[in-house]
Order: sequence, then C-alpha cells, then structure tokens
Amino acid sequence: MTRISLFELNEYVRQVIALNFTEPLWIRAEINQVSFSRGHCYLELIEKKGDTDEIIAQASAAIWYRNLRFIEQKTGPNLNQLLQKGIQTLLKVRVEFNERYGLKLSVEDIDTTFTIGQLELKRREILQQLGALGLMDKNKGHALPPVLQRLAVISSEKAAGFQDFIQHLQANDYGFAFECELYSAAMQGRNVEKEILAAFQEIRQARQPYDAVIIIRGGGSRLDLAAFDSLQLCVAIANLEYPVITGIGHETDQAVADLVAHTSLKTPTAVAHFVLEHNFKFETQLYAGYRILQKSALDIIESFQSRLRRQSQMIKDISLRRVGNENYFMAAAKKDLKMYTLQLLREKQAELHNLQQRTALMDPELLLKRGYSMTFKDGVLLKSPDQAESGDLIETRLSGGSIRSTVK
Repeated sequence: MTRISLFELNEYVRQVIALNFTEPLWIRAEINQVSFSRGHCYLELIEKKGDTDEIIAQASAAIWYRNLRFIEQKTGPNLNQLLQKGIQTLLKVRVEFNERYGLKLSVEDIDTTFTIGQLELKRREILQQLGALGLMDKNKGHALPPVLQRLAVISSEKAAGFQDFIQHLQANDYGFAFECELYSAAMQGRNVEKEILAAFQEIRQARQPYDAVIIIRGGGSRLDLAAFDSLQLCVAIANLEYPVITGIGHETDQAVADLVAHTSLKTPTAVAHFVLEHNFKFETQLYAGYRILQKSALDIIESFQSRLRRQSQMIKDISLRRVGNENYFMAAAKKDLKMYTLQLLREKQAELHNLQQRTALMDPELLLKRGYSMTFKDGVLLKSPDQAESGDLIETRLSGGSIRSTVK
C-alpha cells in the first residue's frame, strides 16, 4: 500500500482541482452564514435536498476586498439584501484549494436577477401558505376607529420616511393633534423581522391601547422589500390586535406584509395623508350631523314658535271676547246696581220718614204741650212714687217750664 503525507495528498487534490477548474464557474447555493472582517466577506454556502431541510452539500466562500468593491459598484446598496441567510443566490466562483486551509470558493460576481427570481418564488410560496392559514384578510377585519390619533409607529428613528411622516402630520391644515409613539426597528437587513416582532410585543404591553399600528420606511429597491416577505413577520401582522397600516416605500411592488396589512400605501407621506383624510372624513360627517341636528332643532323651535304664536293669538282673542263679555255684564250690573241703589235709597228714605214721624210723635215736648209732665230726681226720670222719699228735692217739667218741690 502506498503511503503519502497529508500535505502530499492535499497538494495532489490542489493540482487536480487546478487542472479541472481552470476558469470560474457559476454555482447555485443558499447562503447559510455571512460575516465581514477587514473589508472581506465570508460566506457559508449550503444546498438542501429538494424541499426539505436536509443539507446535502456545504462549502466556504469568500469575497475578497477587491471583488467586494466591484460587486458593490454593480449592485449598489442592494448588496446587503443579497448577502443574507436563507437567500438563494447564483455566484460566479473560482474554485481554489490550499494544502493548509482546504477548499475555498473565491466569489467574483453575483447574479442579482437570479436572486430576485428566487425571492419571487419564495414570496409566492409564502402567499400560498398565508392563504391556506386564512390570514390574508384577518387584519383587514379590524375596524379602523373613527379617529386615528394615538398611533404606534414602527420605523427607524433616523429614517427620512419617518421624519416626513411626522412632519406631514404635525403641519396639517386641519389643526388635528396626534400622539405618535415610535418603536424603533431596522427597516432593512437581517434584523428587520426580529426587531419588528419585538416591537409588536412592546406594543401589546403598552399601558394604553393604540388606534392603529403603522410600519413605515423610506424608498428602496425590490430587494429592500425582501425582509417584509417573511412568513413569520406576516403571520404576526395578520394576528396583531390592532389594524396595521404600511408605508414601506415602493411605488411599483408590494411586499407580502402590504398584502396582509389592514391598509397598504406607497410611502410614509401617503400614510400621513391617509390618516389626515380619515380623520377629516369623520370631522366632515360630524359637522354634517351637527348641521342636520341644528336644522332639526331650528325646525322644532320654529314649529313651537308658530304654535306659540297661534296660541298667543288665540289667548288674545279669547281674552278680548272675555273682556268684552265682562264689560257687557259689568255695564248691566252697574245699571242694575244703580237702579237697585235708587230703589233702596227711596225705600230707606220712606223708612226714615216714617221713623221721623214716629219719633216726632214720641217727642216729650209734644206730650208736655198736651198737659203731661215729667218728674226728675237728680236728673233721673221718675217712673214710680217709690223712687222718691220724704225730703227729696224733685223737679217737675211742664209745657211752659218746671217746678221744684220737696217731697212730704
């Protein structure tokens, strides 16, 4: 049996690989790990069996600084979206083998169109899963409150989209006031799903409930939306207790998160405009109701005033008739009273005349002239002899004068 050293074996393997892979080639693989160090990018690539999670191949790859700069210039800011765990990618690699470090794939280029295509396939698969779970319209089942005022906003604090949203709300012409609570989260990159899910948890634990949850970010490419196609994130949006309004910032494409949200708008400014118009619509309805109520109240007041005027005129007419009748009765009574008074006066005058005659007949002077006399003792008329005693001084009045005498 031939015996060789490990170095000799690896040298042989290097030579075989160098002879068989003289030119770079394109390979399809899934990114399992990504790390950056000293300007270089290091990848762990895998391939799974069919639709299972069984790994059937694995290799390490590196994008050296010069190639990394070249790829960045070609892809722009989308490179971070391309180099994420779980992304299916098509890489142009040079196969290298080192006696000490083993097999290494040196990445020279990335086919972005392939990755976008894979993302679209994954997106469609997630949509099918959400549909099978009955979650596509679940969040849409939440009724928006008549007024959106207390808002939980998930965004990056430094994002231009967030600043545009806040400024548009604060500078509104209607004078509406808002209470916006920011829950800061990454809006692109590998931390989007984790940080938005954490924000949902914080929102659930808030002391006061919110009217709606708003997810906004600035503009970006189709690859920037890949993080919002996450199955776990979309399930969380569908199951959230609040209506979710998205303004992820892409004019032509919709992320899966847009489709499961209650309301989807293109930009953060469009979200702010939607909130303002929603509140203005309620204010308009409220004002219309006020106008209807005001008109109804005025109609009722006018109806009562009309009734009051009719009743007032009726009372006036009745009063005038009553006064006329009373005046008639009073005049008749006055006439009757006058006649009754005159008659009573004549009767009383006749009675008085009779009394005068009777009185005249009873006048003592007349009696005295007829021969009668009256005897007084101490000014008291004596009616019986027993009223006088012997020695009393008495006065007897006659028609022509009086006589004083002493009783014996």
